[in-house]
Amino acid sequence: MFLDEYVNKNILWSFLIVLIAMFMPRTDLLFGFDVTLNSYDASFNLSRLLSATLITNNLLSKSDHLFKNEIIGPESFASFNGTLYTGLSDGRIVQIVDDNLKSVVFLDPDHLGFERCRHPFLAYINGCARPLGMKFSSNGLLYVADPYNGVFRIDVNTGQYDLVFDLNLHRLPNGDRLNFLDDLVVLENNQNESDLIIYMTDASQRWQLPDVFFVGAESDTSGRLVSFNCRTKILKIEIENLAFPNGLALTDDRTKILFVELNRRRISSYQISGEKKGRIVTIINDLPGHPDNIKRSLNRQNETYWIGMFNGRQQDSLTIPERISQYSILKRFFLRVIRLIGFSIENIGHLLGSKRLQSIGFDIRVGNFLLNWIANYGLAIKIDLNGNVLESLHSPDGHTTALSEVFEFKRDKRKKVLYLGSLINNYLGRLVISIDGKHKFDGPRNSLRF
Repeated sequence: MFLDEYVNKNILWSFLIVLIAMFMPRTDLLFGFDVTLNSYDASFNLSRLLSATLITNNLLSKSDHLFKNEIIGPESFASFNGTLYTGLSDGRIVQIVDDNLKSVVFLDPDHLGFERCRHPFLAYINGCARPLGMKFSSNGLLYVADPYNGVFRIDVNTGQYDLVFDLNLHRLPNGDRLNFLDDLVVLENNQNESDLIIYMTDASQRWQLPDVFFVGAESDTSGRLVSFNCRTKILKIEIENLAFPNGLALTDDRTKILFVELNRRRISSYQISGEKKGRIVTIINDLPGHPDNIKRSLNRQNETYWIGMFNGRQQDSLTIPERISQYSILKRFFLRVIRLIGFSIENIGHLLGSKRLQSIGFDIRVGNFLLNWIANYGLAIKIDLNGNVLESLHSPDGHTTALSEVFEFKRDKRKKVLYLGSLINNYLGRLVISIDGKHKFDGPRNSLRF
């Protein structure tokens, strides 16, 4: 009797979830959230992937996975004086020395303690810092974007840090707070740390980092490029209505910022000085995947940049997000269902005092369980400032996927060493590529111009 009643109640509740997801005009009135139906252009000329520089290879599949199951989410990299650093999901900044990790600092402005931040779900519910984009100033101070706190300035020699940009303290002129810091670049004035301008991507005004899946799934276009003057403390919007802006890079002449829009699969330049200040130019669009960070290569003869792709496009088919996005009603229904189911399980976990159930519900609610399924094809590309694709690295077998960044750390006449970052992977990728005629695409002769 009790079992039958329990089953019937669950069937009724499941049916109710389906009805709400399908027919309720606005679920935010009942549950505090809804999923919008932004348009998404999934069109792509698949024949372009047959270009010499984008044809499928297995180079990325040859990468090593360092520190597997010891770390989570080495999202971005920065180097200074030959030493490489990355940030992890538990709030640590670590130094990478050969095959060893050395902890530099644990970012803990609220004094929560490492044990409360070491697991991603615990870090989320406890409000722990999460280092994302990072850049060094010429003085060797490391600037790190944290979507929950702001921008940290770190002395990697002593481990001391301060919050140079505070999300709660430093707001836009209308009082609004930035919502989802992702990446940054620092523009220096005479090497004076107090006279820096920090350019940052605010990835979405609707969603925060835990809901990053929904920023992409919605085809969100509420992102912004902003700047913060460290001397005047003025926060300013530079560009609005960006479609999931993430990676940033300062050009060699320091007159432009390159910015990536994941949802539009494109990279553009933004003029920050000179007569054409404020001008925006598309460098490359219709990218063969969903791009994240952009980092300067070590090729000093030719200004080129590496772009890590969360997922790449195979030659003969659309990616999973692109298939779903062609059917907006189906997409909205699917996203609402997983949101409501996760919300329900998470709340049951709260009532029962079960962290395990809460964690499962959380992963369903924010779409974490789908990320590895979506990222089934690994891809990274290298481009020049004219939008020519010079090189590509593929992992068609899914060995190395879900890339956030490709960081070229070492280069000589014989080889180059690339470190491969990811928001979600439980390892640090490293790829050593021989520089020879077979794999070298450093000139535009065999390049692809979109």
